Amino acid sequence: MVWRAAPDPEPAVRPVDPGPGLRRGAWLAVLAAAAALLAAGAEIWRFVLMLQGRTLVLNGSVVRTSDMLVAAAGILAPLTALLALVYAVPVLTRTNAAAAHRQGRAPSRTLQAVAARVLIPGWNIYGAGQIVTEIDRMLPARPDPAANGDGQTQPTGGRSRASTLTLCWWISWVLSALLVIVTVARGFGGSLQAIADTVELHIAVDLVAAVVAGLGAAMFSRFRRLLAAPKKNQFENWIVQPPAPTRPLPGDAASAAEPAGRSAIPVATGNAVRAAEPAGS
Repeated sequence: MVWRAAPDPEPAVRPVDPGPGLRRGAWLAVLAAAAALLAAGAEIWRFVLMLQGRTLVLNGSVVRTSDMLVAAAGILAPLTALLALVYAVPVLTRTNAAAAHRQGRAPSRTLQAVAARVLIPGWNIYGAGQIVTEIDRMLPARPDPAANGDGQTQPTGGRSRASTLTLCWWISWVLSALLVIVTVARGFGGSLQAIADTVELHIAVDLVAAVVAGLGAAMFSRFRRLLAAPKKNQFENWIVQPPAPTRPLPGDAASAAEPAGRSAIPVATGNAVRAAEPAGS
């Protein structure tokens, strides 16, 4: 039998820093929120014109302007939302890998797995929330020194529950998906009441979409803050010197010597003192 030295283990590949991607993703989410608010405003204006048209003759230019605004906002809002979702796929993948690396683990989600859970309709209602809550549980954990004194560090466990911000985003995400389904189903009606209901549902869809995008921007900013490296302490690796003793130590040569001009006087206590006192005192 021939013994050979085992090859050195390959160093772990450090994941790409997702901080810049999270910052750009947050700005894209803000843009999507602004587009959704614009679409909601256009739908509200159209709904007001519909109410006025029941008793008044509307100006044709005002109606055409409203229709153009609704059409433009109806294109801009879905495009910005889709752009933010597509951009979020690699960003969430890198964030997941960075969060797992901080705990000394391998990433649990590949790019394809994250893309499927974020982009596939129906599945993304649950899958997108699953991704962000998994990241949210891992990010606050930081490595702590091991207590066994072996000089190594062991990762601390993540929190068992996700943050309130992430849970609120997931709830708004599910509500937005349900409103879209109801709006599409109601849009097949051909009556005037169905048209009016569709306009109201479009307003609700746009407002909830703005909430989803705004919470998404705040969530991305939170992930970025948690991933930011803590500031280095300027006193790191310093050793505090113990204070000097306030009295001489036993065996010290200085403490053994008596001060000059002072004799050693025996000290008596208790009954011995009273016995030494002169009679009649």
